[in-house]
Amino acid sequence: MVETRKPRLRAEVGAEREERFSAWTGAVRASVEAVERLADEAREKERMLRGLLRGPAPDAAAIGALVIELDACCKKIERIRRTTRASFRRTRPSSPPASLVERSTARVLAVRGAFHAATTQ
Repeated sequence: MVETRKPRLRAEVGAEREERFSAWTGAVRASVEAVERLADEAREKERMLRGLLRGPAPDAAAIGALVIELDACCKKIERIRRTTRASFRRTRPSSPPASLVERSTARVLAVRGAFHAATTQ
């Protein structure tokens, strides 16, 4: 009887792990794509900034605008990082499935009862 429960328990835990893994994979892919777009944008702005700084008469307003835009890219990347980490926390199980907890509790109580019965005779 124990052998028939183990495959079912493995299937439940395996399905939950697969679901969590899929959620994590999706979150990572989405964040990587967003960060890559922002990194491309930042590289382009940096290239433009270098061009302005090498020019004979650098335009302070244009340079300031690019610096602000670069800072905004960095802040967006940081927000993506925080959001991705938060999604990991949301998909991470805080406790095992209820059925697993119930089974484990029943087993512990059975062993404890048997131990108590054996030691009090």
